[in-house]
Amino acid sequence: MKTVLIINEICSDNIGDHAINEGLTELVNKTGFAAKSYGFDAEKKTAIPNVKNEKLTPKVFLRKAKNFLFNRVQILKYLRWYLQNQKRIKSATQSDAALMMIGGGQLIQSGGTFPIAMYTWAKYSKVAKKPYVILGVGCAEKFTYLDKLLYKYALGQADGVYVREKRSIDKLKNFFNITPDYIPDLAFALYGKKEAVNKNSVIIGATAYYVYLKNVKELQQTNFKSQEEYVSDWREVVEKEIASSENKIVLVSTTVEDAELNKLIYREVMHKNPGANVELCEAVPALPVYLNYLNASHKVYSGRMHSLILGKILANDLEPWLISKKIEYFMDEYGSRSVSEINSELVDVFSTIIKRFK
Repeated sequence: MKTVLIINEICSDNIGDHAINEGLTELVNKTGFAAKSYGFDAEKKTAIPNVKNEKLTPKVFLRKAKNFLFNRVQILKYLRWYLQNQKRIKSATQSDAALMMIGGGQLIQSGGTFPIAMYTWAKYSKVAKKPYVILGVGCAEKFTYLDKLLYKYALGQADGVYVREKRSIDKLKNFFNITPDYIPDLAFALYGKKEAVNKNSVIIGATAYYVYLKNVKELQQTNFKSQEEYVSDWREVVEKEIASSENKIVLVSTTVEDAELNKLIYREVMHKNPGANVELCEAVPALPVYLNYLNASHKVYSGRMHSLILGKILANDLEPWLISKKIEYFMDEYGSRSVSEINSELVDVFSTIIKRFK
């Protein structure tokens, strides 16, 4: 059996990234290939919430100074990442797999180490003469000059580029002079995997303030909420559901940072509403557990796109928290479409791609 290497954010703490990987694995296996997953920008990750008011010992100072230097000087950050990761990437691309699929998640963006990671996977794939496609990605709103160069190489060398929203087609044309094709989000491959159960809860997944702030800055908005105002808005949503529904309210998160915010909201809500039927899932659950929560709920509030996708798959009413263009694009593109229709289109497009490499 031929093998497909899946390169995405499998090491992330974000449930959405795991849903993408699970969906892509499902598609690969259905077409008669074996699937093997690798971390896109890391071999493993340990996500911890930001520590505020951390005691400034000499060790902490040196760590902060080093991180500040590498984070502020882009070329140093990329060089360090390249030296730390080139060996594992070279080894992966030299395997006997028939094809590499790089994708899922918001990979075409500045910031972090995504640009250098995309370039490095592309470079070593070409050295090993391994075909690769970039699959199921979105495109951000702006890029540095260096990031444009790195992405333009990776996109230009690919054996196919497929974006998950139609607006990203125009953005890739404008930024990189690349004309991609369209494929629905890979997480929709999970449609039909759960039997229906009684829906007697409401899911609330408050999204971390830094996500809101990051998107405000990216769009260069000057009028935005303070952290206290932002938290208050989420608390009011929980209290509205307490007042208007007899259903259990479940605060459950898809990332570590979101979970910290949900804990804060839970404490404030229960202080004012003792005895309310509210459950807190303190840690980020595994993907199957999160799907069980959604399967038992009839409504989901979230500012995370893949929470909304999974909620739609499991027949929830969607209450999107419109904190980013990504969420707006998702609702415009997928909000009114049936899940069975989206899944059918996804399977058809993927089958056409994979046939080229059999």
